[in-house]
Amino acid sequence: MHVHTKNTNKNDQFTSKSLDEYFIYLFKKAYQENIACIGITDYFTIDRYLDALKFIDEIQSKVDDQDNPIFSDEEKEFIKNIFLLPNIELRMLPTTDKSRLINIHCLINPDYVPKLNNALFNTLENEGRFKMNHAGFIDYAKSLGQTGDDNKLFKEGLNRYTIDPKTLKEVIDKNLELKDNILIIVSNSNNDGNSGLQKHYDLFENETGSLDGIRKNIYKLSQAIFSNQEKDIQYFLGKRLDNKKDITFEEKYNERRRVIEEQGHLKACIVGCDAHTETDIFSRFTWIKSHLTFEGLKQILHEPEQRVIIQENIPNEKDKKLIISQASFISSNNLFTPKIIYFNDNLNVIIGGKSSGKSILLYSIAKALYKDRSDEGVLKYFDTTDNRFKYFYDDLQNESDFIVKVTLASGLEQSSDRDNPEPSILPEIKYIPQNHLSNLVDRSKKNGSTLKELIKELILEDPFANERYKLFEDNRDSNNSEKLREIDTFFDFQDKIKGLKKDIQDKGSKDILTTSITFRQNEIITLQKDISEENKNLYNKYNTEIQILINENEKIISDYRKLKTLNQNIKASLEKIQNDKNSLLNTVENIEIKSEFTEQYDFIQQAINKINEIEQLFLLDDNNLINESSIKKQLINNNKIKRELQEKIKPLLGQKESQDKIQLLQTEIRTDQEKLNSIIKIENEIKDLENELIIQKEKIFNNIEINFNEYQSLVHDLEPRTQDIENKDNDQIDIKGSTKFNFKKFKESMNSISDLRTLRFQNPFNYLYRDNLNNLSEINKDDIISELKNVFDSILEENYPLIKDFSLKEACRILLENHFFDHWEVKSGNDTIHNMSTGKASFILLKLIIKLSKSEAPILIDQPEDNLDNRSISTDLVDYLKDKKLKRQIILVTHNANIVVNADAENIIVANQKDENNTKDKCIYTFDYINGALEETNYNPDGNFLKSMSIRQHIADILEGGKEAFKKREEKYGF
Repeated sequence: MHVHTKNTNKNDQFTSKSLDEYFIYLFKKAYQENIACIGITDYFTIDRYLDALKFIDEIQSKVDDQDNPIFSDEEKEFIKNIFLLPNIELRMLPTTDKSRLINIHCLINPDYVPKLNNALFNTLENEGRFKMNHAGFIDYAKSLGQTGDDNKLFKEGLNRYTIDPKTLKEVIDKNLELKDNILIIVSNSNNDGNSGLQKHYDLFENETGSLDGIRKNIYKLSQAIFSNQEKDIQYFLGKRLDNKKDITFEEKYNERRRVIEEQGHLKACIVGCDAHTETDIFSRFTWIKSHLTFEGLKQILHEPEQRVIIQENIPNEKDKKLIISQASFISSNNLFTPKIIYFNDNLNVIIGGKSSGKSILLYSIAKALYKDRSDEGVLKYFDTTDNRFKYFYDDLQNESDFIVKVTLASGLEQSSDRDNPEPSILPEIKYIPQNHLSNLVDRSKKNGSTLKELIKELILEDPFANERYKLFEDNRDSNNSEKLREIDTFFDFQDKIKGLKKDIQDKGSKDILTTSITFRQNEIITLQKDISEENKNLYNKYNTEIQILINENEKIISDYRKLKTLNQNIKASLEKIQNDKNSLLNTVENIEIKSEFTEQYDFIQQAINKINEIEQLFLLDDNNLINESSIKKQLINNNKIKRELQEKIKPLLGQKESQDKIQLLQTEIRTDQEKLNSIIKIENEIKDLENELIIQKEKIFNNIEINFNEYQSLVHDLEPRTQDIENKDNDQIDIKGSTKFNFKKFKESMNSISDLRTLRFQNPFNYLYRDNLNNLSEINKDDIISELKNVFDSILEENYPLIKDFSLKEACRILLENHFFDHWEVKSGNDTIHNMSTGKASFILLKLIIKLSKSEAPILIDQPEDNLDNRSISTDLVDYLKDKKLKRQIILVTHNANIVVNADAENIIVANQKDENNTKDKCIYTFDYINGALEETNYNPDGNFLKSMSIRQHIADILEGGKEAFKKREEKYGF
């Protein structure tokens, strides 16, 4: 915007030998730096600008000493497309106050240059009434007593020439055409050409008292500021207080209004290199987002913050893989124009009349790229006539075939007719059809799960959050499975206890057996009365030893059974692990890795081999152990000793008749003693199992508590993710996670297994069946678990009124199903999303979709303004789109002018369906599209309907309130 040239009227420090040599250097460097716009600057004249135009006109003939072209064809094409505009630098009063602004710049519309002599140079005069033209400078020098030829007088007069800002303002105000074609910028240079940076802001912040009327007028006259000082940038945007702590919204608003009042309007700060030497050319950069015209440049007046940025690298550059660059229809019967429709990286809006093809274009792009093409997805609907799912606009396609081909900035292409298995080249895009969000909200008011799932999906777009949630799901599912196993184990213990109690009944009464043993022992004593005391003692001793051996053998046999069962269980587990291992290794594709880990896991087979070896120790033949082991060894040894003892007893029993009778009694005593021992053993087993039941019950309810804690831990770990949204943009949107209990589902489950008539009178529930509790009620975990325990006991004691079809185990499984869930409450201000109006809730959802999304892929929205009031559109939605378009590409359909104009859409796509009654429309296509920038004013009255108006005219013609939107945009910044 601020580049001096060789032969500049003041402070020419360029080393180029000629103006041509300078222009060669200038334009070569412009090509290297990819410069799109250059303000050719000189004091009080545009002579060097005209020289630059002449040089470009003659660029084809520019050759070096060997007659070789100086510029390549590519360079020539680039240079011809550079937007050159004249920058007239004026010296303003006061002229001698060092460190005060003294220069002002007039950027002129190149199209207006032919009228500039009459409008400005031959009209504007200095305080001596000398005009600002060649003759005026000479005459002014003469009036100061200068002598010499005209060239010397011209330079002397120009060097001393100054303009009063009041005079400049009067000239501009009197000529509205000039006013429309000039842009006034205050310079930051206080030493001509040396760019001594003047901090404009200091004049207002620190020296208000010394800022005289002349300087105030200069600032009010200016439309932009030459400065790259951060304080200047913030001040002239009215944002001086924005980053200060403890500043209220009202204070920020008042600061903005004060700047508008003092400066006339908010202003953009731009920077130029102010080059007076070749080395300074393009040393500083300003990026301006606009159509490459003077009208485009003037958009910085209406969007001083969003349209301008001072930095070296391209701003807000997005990943080319995540940008839709163009789309085109391929159709039969001239249904759609084949012309390419281009897209901007930022905000693209599609406008048009009713049924003009707006939504078809947006939908077709989504159909080409959207990853979810399932029947349940947003791309399809259920046709009740055909009783099947269809893509939208299938009926239109039946009349004439059409597809859309979409191209990304990376060059990748995809069509809307892609096969379902074909993956999307941009699967991360978001597509929100018309009324989709409001329908979600309405459905959620009837069934909250729809909205909850959407919010959860958004939270889980973050990779960490997604991994954390997967871990939570694994833990939760594992806990639930473990709980079912623990319930099964609990009832296995119960069944064993019942079986053991039945075994006791089958073995007889413990008291009767004890009495019988005592009776027979007394009989033996009677029969032994003739036996010596010594033999009696030996008899009792040997008999006791035999009984000890019998008991010992019973223990050994019991140990045998336990170990055999253990071995069988270990074998089954190892074989399952082996099968799982084999299945997984078969999926490993890398041969080297597969070989390594096959060897690493060989220990599993070794363990199975060992278990098979151990299994041989338990084999029986005719109820005898086949292979040697400590079990077999001890049994054989005990039996041998028992036989020896039995032989020792025989001589001690007296006469043969007494011997036989005593042996019979001993056999009966041993039989009863075995039964009695068995009963005592079973009673001990029952006691152990009852203790296990207590432990198992604790495990079951500990599991419920562990599961609850899993939810609590999840909510805590995802809190940073939800805080992301709370810390952005002062939006007052909060997401709070919590653990809830599905009381409704719990009641339904329990009612399904209960005798409801009896339950009405014998209801063991106190907390869980309360009428005032719903799924979003605050919960007390201890109360829930305590009541579940009570009902669990009631079921076990068979006091709970169950339907006959359900076993106690089934009932307990249902009772203890997991009904906890993670809930994510969205609030804006004091309203929860479920209590908001449909419009407000839809807008909050849109914010969440954009805010929580970690993807920077495009978002496609069809009429986001639906269900919103005008205030929400013109403030909330517009501000939101302006902010978010900097981070990701947005393509939306709208009927609202405020969205198009005040959100400063970079690209407007106008859609039109041919009116058969309009004979003047030369377009042959049913659906036609044209696109361009907001500031684009070109049109062809003799063309087809779309080309017959400029983009701005289309906006005013199509959109309700279009003209008012442009006016509102200007008023916002103080115009």
